Amino acid sequence: FDALHGVLDSIDSEIVKAFTFEIGSVNITSKTYLSDFFKFATSRGFKVYRLTAGGGLYEIKKYRVSQECFATTNYLATKTLPTNRF
Repeated sequence: FDALHGVLDSIDSEIVKAFTFEIGSVNITSKTYLSDFFKFATSRGFKVYRLTAGGGLYEIKKYRVSQECFATTNYLATKTLPTNRF
């Protein structure tokens, strides 16, 4: 989360169009939660997706406390999705 704040100028000037982040048990100790990342991303025009086990993307349209999970989970925040998926 600190790294995102470190590149805030690049994010706000739209040089950065996407970023990934991971939530896991370490977030309990650091006290940074999905809610923090979700608010950071969506307030800047990003959509947030959870990467699923099968390689798909599940859009998180609205944050809910029930989405907090501390089993390691990867997320994508992006302004646009690529049209060509591998």
